[in-house]
Amino acid sequence: DLLREVVGQALLETPEIKTQLQDLIREERLEPLARVAHTMKSVASVFASVKTEDAAAAIEEAAFGNDLEAATRHLPQLLQSIDDLILQCADFTATD
Repeated sequence: DLLREVVGQALLETPEIKTQLQDLIREERLEPLARVAHTMKSVASVFASVKTEDAAAAIEEAAFGNDLEAATRHLPQLLQSIDDLILQCADFTATD
């Protein structure tokens, strides 16, 4: 069904987004970081994951403000919330 397809696609894409976030912070590339954080914020909103959406918004805002320190500070929270979202998606797709 369509919902399972959407959830399955999120399962495929979110690990790559996590990697991109980490790489962009390490490389101090704030403009693309803001874009990737915005993408994650959009994904989170589809799943009503407020915690993930808020953490992604904090990184997006920090990146737009050229505040690498703040973006770095918010990254662990976002990564954890993405992991939680992935687990929830995996649980959903595993149920019949």
